[in-house]
Amino acid sequence: QADLAPLMSALLGLPFPRNNVGTLPLSYLGESEEYRARNLFANALQILEQYHTKESQKRETTRINFASFEPLSKSGRIIAEVRALIKDGMYLKAERRSQQLIDLALQGLKYFQTYETFMLMSVVSLGYLSWMAMALIFVLKRYSLYGRRFAMEQPQFFQRKGMMNGLSFVATIALGVIMQACFSTYLVMQSSPLLYHVYFCFPIFFVSYILSDLPMALSFLSEVDSFGHLKVDGFLNVLVLEMMVFGYFTREIFSALFLSIGILPVVLNIAPALQPRLVWLLACISLSVFTILPADFGSDLRLVVLGAIGFGVIQMGYVTLGHVQRQCRSQQLLFYFQLGLLTLAVGILLSTEYSLHHGNGLPAVNRMLSWTLLVSSLVIPFISRGSYKVRLQSFTMAVAVPFVLLSVGYEVLFFACYDLMLKLWLSIEVNSRQQRKTTLFLQKSDMTTGIFYILLFNIGFLGTGNLATLSSFELKSVYRFETVFNPFLMSAILIFKILVPMISVSVCFVAILRVTKTPLMGILVLILALFDILTFNFFFLVTDYGSWQEIGASITRFAIGNLYLVFALLFFGVGKIYTWNVQSTASDEQIGAESKLKKQIEKKVQ
Repeated sequence: QADLAPLMSALLGLPFPRNNVGTLPLSYLGESEEYRARNLFANALQILEQYHTKESQKRETTRINFASFEPLSKSGRIIAEVRALIKDGMYLKAERRSQQLIDLALQGLKYFQTYETFMLMSVVSLGYLSWMAMALIFVLKRYSLYGRRFAMEQPQFFQRKGMMNGLSFVATIALGVIMQACFSTYLVMQSSPLLYHVYFCFPIFFVSYILSDLPMALSFLSEVDSFGHLKVDGFLNVLVLEMMVFGYFTREIFSALFLSIGILPVVLNIAPALQPRLVWLLACISLSVFTILPADFGSDLRLVVLGAIGFGVIQMGYVTLGHVQRQCRSQQLLFYFQLGLLTLAVGILLSTEYSLHHGNGLPAVNRMLSWTLLVSSLVIPFISRGSYKVRLQSFTMAVAVPFVLLSVGYEVLFFACYDLMLKLWLSIEVNSRQQRKTTLFLQKSDMTTGIFYILLFNIGFLGTGNLATLSSFELKSVYRFETVFNPFLMSAILIFKILVPMISVSVCFVAILRVTKTPLMGILVLILALFDILTFNFFFLVTDYGSWQEIGASITRFAIGNLYLVFALLFFGVGKIYTWNVQSTASDEQIGAESKLKKQIEKKVQ
């Protein structure tokens, strides 16, 4: 596209555009060799002038250690040479030298456009790394048994009193202020934008926090170095995260991950908590299929109906097999009422499609019922009482109703398989955590749990019915609620559809933590640090060359990685709302013993 501007200018006999960076395609010029040579030379001078302008601007603003682009330091000699070649009629040589000058000028422009890239990428990278380190140290200090033990053995590093605590705080603040003042002075001398100062603030703050707890972190690393299995577990967790990163480029990697998770425990007879193994294998295989389905599958209401039936069968089976105990009749009626709402949603879907297909528009009754189901279904879970399984089943059935209304293809089939996986994961995690001696502190297995949550979070986004598929933006799905074009309303409805699977897994995860009395804040901070490993990878995969689609996709992946942090915080809040009064699996005796243990530890630390 950039080469079109100089080509049209040459054909029309007009000056080249001021900011043109395209190269004149000589193969399209059928004139004489002199004509081509002179136009290409003019093209080179125009790009070279941009280079000189950019160089002078950067030289004025860079007062310390300015580095010029050496290959163009003798550009005047090249210009004189080309003019001499044209004057002597050596047009082909003039074209080659002009092309070389264009290439050098474009390299020079790239050089000054990215003049501060290394510094900025270094600062941003330090910000990400220091934030992740700070988050892990925070979790280690506040929510791990090792942190409590270190506090009892080395109380001077954990809780200082009086003047010692004040001096430590003042020293940390003073160090941060001095570092920020030095960097800000340098940036002011370089006439850098205000945003650059902000970039430096975050890593300085994070590093200051790390330094205050550095003895504990170093002591922990020395112990990790003596336990090989901890390093192996850490390596495997990071490997899974890296595979997720490449899954955004090749979605089959997610399929391979789920196949491995489903097949290896069965074949190798490991992970006894995965029961029943056949159902676990079936759930993993079914989810692995959706990541390799074509993105432009199109619309097929038969798949929507089939998915709704499958979802209903899973709920009935979950109740029939005794996994959910609904003690009172009112809760049993609530279950069947929600099944009725799901059936009604399917009926509204078919009725609306029939009416739209025959050109009759969206019936007023269907519009009213769709909006009523959307709002009322999200309130119903608060009516459910009993165990956490009852609340979680009620929640997934609630969000399934509007999800059915917004589906156009195999999305509901995906959500049915996804819900089956969530139910299995819920049972496995709760049962395994009940076998712990205490849930006051996080353990190394919580890292694996966080990785699996991130995997389910990503598969909920990339599985189907989201930005990874064209069906997400099928306006046909919004026509069940509104047929008059309203971009804000329609966008909000489509975004809600995209977020339903991620909200569901987050509510399930919060329920696991709440009913087992696992520290919610500790897990949340750990999850945010693990999410940032993905974001950190996407940051280095952002590209500024290639097609517009490739450039835009790289930026989008990085933006999505950052949004995951915001979504995780918001969805944890939603999970706390929907699980605020669920019953705990821990007995009163166990809760009392753990509270007593915690008070004893705090007393020893003090």
